Amino acid sequence: MAGPLFENFVIQEIVKLYYNKGKRPNIYYMRTHNQLEIDLIVERNFEIYPIEIKLSKTLNTAMAKPMERFRKLFTGLKINTGVIVSLAEEKIPITKNVTSLSVESLLEMLKNII
Repeated sequence: MAGPLFENFVIQEIVKLYYNKGKRPNIYYMRTHNQLEIDLIVERNFEIYPIEIKLSKTLNTAMAKPMERFRKLFTGLKINTGVIVSLAEEKIPITKNVTSLSVESLLEMLKNII
């Protein structure tokens, strides 16, 4: 249950960030009919920020595959660099389009977006 609890914690912190700024959260969960799943999508001014949440310090390129598929399937959208939120303490590039951030770093990034 630790993974789902961590995911829930991260989403709650993002929702709190929105409400503390007096804004309505523009966040979504997505799963397509062919099982492509993105844990969290933040939308701001027609720009998309895909986020995966992983309870791990050890990251690999396979964790970025859903966001890479998402980018290929939805070419008409303006999709920014994807983020894997993890227990890693530093920013780690995973692929060309996906990077890893800590929860604190993600919240700092989102403060500038919302």
